[in-house]
Amino acid sequence: MELTNEEIRLVLDLRNRRAEELRKFQARAEARAVKYPLMVYEKGGLRAYKDCDGKHTPWSVYDGDTLVCMCVYKKGAIAVVDYINNLKTKEGENEK
Repeated sequence: MELTNEEIRLVLDLRNRRAEELRKFQARAEARAVKYPLMVYEKGGLRAYKDCDGKHTPWSVYDGDTLVCMCVYKKGAIAVVDYINNLKTKEGENEK
């Protein structure tokens, strides 16, 4: 199945719009996190926290200054932190 030029253009346009929405969302989350951080969980250089401004905001998971993901629930954010730390540990063991 071959895509027409119009279909390819629509797919690329949708992808670009989603990427732009994600960048805006991340910028808003990072701006709020600077003002109202509530640190909840930190392990191996990764941290998960939720803004404490009383709004329905997602849990942010950061590796240093890089946003890794946004989670709806605390349990999911903690699972992501633990999972990434386990991957880093396994990579360190494989290099030896």
